[in-house]
Amino acid sequence: MWRDERQRRRFWWLVGVLGILVWGKGWGQSDSGVPKVTFLEPQDETVIPAGTESVTLRFRLTSPDGTNLMRYQPFVNGHPGNDPIPIDPPSPEVELALVWQGVRQFPDGVYTITIRVVDAKGREGSGSLRLIKGQASRPAKVDIVSPTSGALVRGTVIVLIRARDDKGLRGLVLRAKEQATSRDQSI
Repeated sequence: MWRDERQRRRFWWLVGVLGILVWGKGWGQSDSGVPKVTFLEPQDETVIPAGTESVTLRFRLTSPDGTNLMRYQPFVNGHPGNDPIPIDPPSPEVELALVWQGVRQFPDGVYTITIRVVDAKGREGSGSLRLIKGQASRPAKVDIVSPTSGALVRGTVIVLIRARDDKGLRGLVLRAKEQATSRDQSI
């Protein structure tokens, strides 16, 4: 098959490199069976009025590979809201509603609601939703549109920025570090 030993070594080296790339990037590993959580309502970053007593959360739990889902558990800012709740009867897809009672007692702020779901094979998936209660302001959101992260640039660079703040933008400061010399650059 090979003309010489060198050609054979090259072939096996290439096979080894491809194997490392496939497994290293996770392409050879499948997480397609991990259960998924999709929030239906309310939408992410919904503002809840301060006097609200309860919020109804609607969500869909799905097992992509058809394995029955066994139980789910809600969390508020990482703290369990309930003990695990069985899915009765177990099913590969279910749409549920959960009522978050006593919302009024929580101080104004941003709350992350997480639902964790476990299937019959013991695999766990989760999904999260951020809710803003009362007058808590959303943190400013800033994205660098261009250049993309990790891009190598030289000379004069035009930087495109997208910024949003509920309180309004009063100013924007952009800092950069020249990688070759680690010097701060003025912009």
